[in-house]
Amino acid sequence: MQNFYYSLVHEHDPRLLLLAFAVCVIGCMSTSRMLWRSIVPVARVQRAWRLSAALVFACTIFSTHYIAILAFRPGVGMDFDIWKTALSLCVAVFGSMLGFLVLSLSDRGALRTGIAGILVGGTIAAMHFTGMAAMHFSGNIVWNHATVWLSIALGILLSVLALACTSNLHTISGRIQVSSLLVLAVCTLHFLAMSAMHISASSVARAGMVLNMDSMALTTAAVSLLFALISISATIVDHHISMRSGREVERLRQLADGAFEGIVLCREDQIIDVNLAFCVLLGLSAHTLRDSSISHLASSLYRSALQTTLSTPTFEPIEMELCTSNGSICPVEALSRPIEYLGKPATVLAVRDISERKLAQHRIDHLIHHDALTNLANRLLFQDRLQQAMAEADRTGQPMALLYIDLDRFKSVNDMLGHATGDDLLVQVAARMQETTRRVDTVARLGGDEFAIVQPLIHTPQAAATLASRLINLIHRPVLIGGHQVSVGASIGIAMYPQDGATPEILLQNADLALYRAKQYRGSSFCFFESNMDHKLQERRALEIELQEALENHQLHLNYQPLFSTGSLQLIGFEALLRWQHPQRGWIAPIDFIPLAEETGLILSIGRWVLLSACTEAARWSYPYRISVNVSAVQVQHSNLVETVAEILQTTGLPPDQLELEVTESLFLGDLEAILTTLRDLKKLGVRITLDDFGTGYSSLSYLRRFPFDHLKIDRSFVHSLGQDKQADAIVSSIVALSHSLNLSVTAEGVETETQLAALQSNDCDHVQGFLLGRPSPSSALASLRESGQIDASIPLGPFCTPIFLQMPISAD
Repeated sequence: MQNFYYSLVHEHDPRLLLLAFAVCVIGCMSTSRMLWRSIVPVARVQRAWRLSAALVFACTIFSTHYIAILAFRPGVGMDFDIWKTALSLCVAVFGSMLGFLVLSLSDRGALRTGIAGILVGGTIAAMHFTGMAAMHFSGNIVWNHATVWLSIALGILLSVLALACTSNLHTISGRIQVSSLLVLAVCTLHFLAMSAMHISASSVARAGMVLNMDSMALTTAAVSLLFALISISATIVDHHISMRSGREVERLRQLADGAFEGIVLCREDQIIDVNLAFCVLLGLSAHTLRDSSISHLASSLYRSALQTTLSTPTFEPIEMELCTSNGSICPVEALSRPIEYLGKPATVLAVRDISERKLAQHRIDHLIHHDALTNLANRLLFQDRLQQAMAEADRTGQPMALLYIDLDRFKSVNDMLGHATGDDLLVQVAARMQETTRRVDTVARLGGDEFAIVQPLIHTPQAAATLASRLINLIHRPVLIGGHQVSVGASIGIAMYPQDGATPEILLQNADLALYRAKQYRGSSFCFFESNMDHKLQERRALEIELQEALENHQLHLNYQPLFSTGSLQLIGFEALLRWQHPQRGWIAPIDFIPLAEETGLILSIGRWVLLSACTEAARWSYPYRISVNVSAVQVQHSNLVETVAEILQTTGLPPDQLELEVTESLFLGDLEAILTTLRDLKKLGVRITLDDFGTGYSSLSYLRRFPFDHLKIDRSFVHSLGQDKQADAIVSSIVALSHSLNLSVTAEGVETETQLAALQSNDCDHVQGFLLGRPSPSSALASLRESGQIDASIPLGPFCTPIFLQMPISAD
């Protein structure tokens, strides 16, 4: 250490020493900055900065060494071998390039850093001793080998430490650490090695090409100038790149801030940077978010999912929830992928706000599972809740009830006050149902005025009965809609699980059977399911199947009831009446199977057969008697009735004016405009239209004015009391007078006594029919009358001249 101090203080020019130190500091700082700039993803740029760093560091070592040598005053003559001097520069350049190449390898660990440090430290030592070998002294050199090895070891150690700090080159403090350690490595090795050298005077001759002190000074100055030029050029390039990078960074920042998605750059769990959209999404500033933990931004349910996404990036979107500054939860969709940022692996996370999409999806799900009018559960949600309630009953052992509800008199309200009023009524009824049920109950609208309630977790059937009673009383209360006070009732069928059905289908079917019983016998009441109800359902289904086979097996027949002029009792036509002769059940009345045919749609094929058979029979008559055929409302509402009638008339050859179609007032419950169009089209064919059973259904005087009727039929319920009840006399008299004022002819049906006939004659009724005058008979009886010539319009038939019809075989009426 004493030799080191003596050599540094007494054997060196302090001014040149200061210059050497300054050159070393500037060169090492330039080297560390260039190494920092080489950390870029572009390979071509990396190579350029590494080459520049190697050249600058090599020139720094060379210049520092020879400026310090020029400062050395050994007291003897000294010059330099030109080739060895050049070799020392080459050693510095190639050694620096090799060391920095190893340092820049992608797999950077402690071993690679150590090898790079050893190469850089060895380069400093090799350049120093090669430069010392280039020196020629007028004396002999004696080395202290221990000091030499110490200088080499310290130079390598400081170089390894310097390169170990290159991981922090992106910070100013990191670059200062690297530069300081490199300066110490170069200066410590040089001056400690110089202190290990002792020179004794001699007269050794010099040989070869040598450089004197002045030439060496010029050479050192040239190398220093090269180093300065490289440094200045690198500084200019660096400044230009910095300016361009700054503009690029600002452009990218604006581009990122202009994105609709939130963008987060993070390394492991730490946020490095964010864009404006992410800040707005969470209501936090970028300064607050930077360097914070990203996993703590996710809600507790999705924290692990976010950490998994960051550790294992995926290109598939993952839904999660983030916590905003005001404590609310924001649903997002996240995508992630790995990138390299500032030479280290990182992850970029793209976050899209899906609050609107979630809200829209919720609305769609609500529409899928709820009734649009009443906002109650629809059939789909009802089925799901029913299955859940049944499963819960199995798990807890507590029964559940299913209430099937149908509104009484709703159709009347809908027809009289319009569909808008009916819809308002349904909405208010639905609200009342929800008010009187528990939160665990499910109230559903199954269609039209049909509702159902799933009542889980009840202890006894009495709870279902109590709820049904409350519902009936609440629904029965009048409702004020559009200035009208409307009141409806409710009939409720109740089925209990598990005793009344093991599956949702059976349970609902049995609740429907109980509802049917409640409506049939009591109305505006409730009824529990009983096992014998299923027997009636099975009978109905069997009858439905047998009715389908009846037409194919020729079990359906037509009977014809004669129609007479009231005054002269002259035969004017017949009414075709449908009969069903079942092979086991015998004769089945139309009232028992016609409604079933209408419900199942079989009435369309049966009605076509009736029309075809009646028209075929009438076409055979020698005299153009009128033939009346009853037409169901279902047939009229069907789109092809007019085409069917036209086709049958053309096929049978029956004149249209001989055909009379009878409709009932139940027809008016359908689409009035469509029905009116159908009836007008039938009138255009030449067919007569009769309104049957007038006064017993949904009659309205406006219907008589709007619809193209030719004929009215007074129901037998009014005719039965003629001559005995003054009110019945008044009703019949009024109907006849009204019909004649509207240019409509009138027929009274069900005439069974001469008193009834006399009363109708006195009221100028146009036509009559009934058992007094003739009973319904099959077509075979009409055929025998045709052959005997007894069906003849020229023969007036009176009450004492009708034995033929009275003696016809009596069939089911």
